[in-house]
Amino acid sequence: MLPAEERAVLLGLSVFAGEFSLESAIAVISSAELPSDCVIDSIINLVYKSLVVPNTAGLEAKYRLPEMTRVYARRKSTEGTDMECFLKRHARYFCHRLQAIDAKGDFDLPIDALLDDVRAAIQWSFSENGDVTLGTGLTAALPCWMKRLLIEECQPSVGLVPPNTLGRATEETRAA
Repeated sequence: MLPAEERAVLLGLSVFAGEFSLESAIAVISSAELPSDCVIDSIINLVYKSLVVPNTAGLEAKYRLPEMTRVYARRKSTEGTDMECFLKRHARYFCHRLQAIDAKGDFDLPIDALLDDVRAAIQWSFSENGDVTLGTGLTAALPCWMKRLLIEECQPSVGLVPPNTLGRATEETRAA
């Protein structure tokens, strides 16, 4: 049985579709109840328990949940506010990441590793419990999609964006 903090962190990590950094985990999971140092300690403990797999091959350490662990954590979660909060923070984090890349105009940055999480964030954003404004902000990062020739993949999301909201939603998500 995991301590409550580790259970909460494991649940929060389950929203990531692929690898994640400590920075992204902290951005998505930390709160007043779960400060960033607690998130880091919990991730380290989960690594020792083989529930989180580290990848230290690159310049920055990355982590991932084995698929079975991710599925198990998701199934153990109740449809409560914690999960919805993590999903919203996840979408907001990746929306801000894409907007920062868009603002710099540096579309050669290696963002391919982010795409699975961006796809998951878009899917949640346009779901029944999602946040259309965040989905619009994620979809508005069209240059990132275009640079990687993923226009066909982006088109269904564009169709879900309410008319005349792309510019307004982008400004709203930057302010959030």
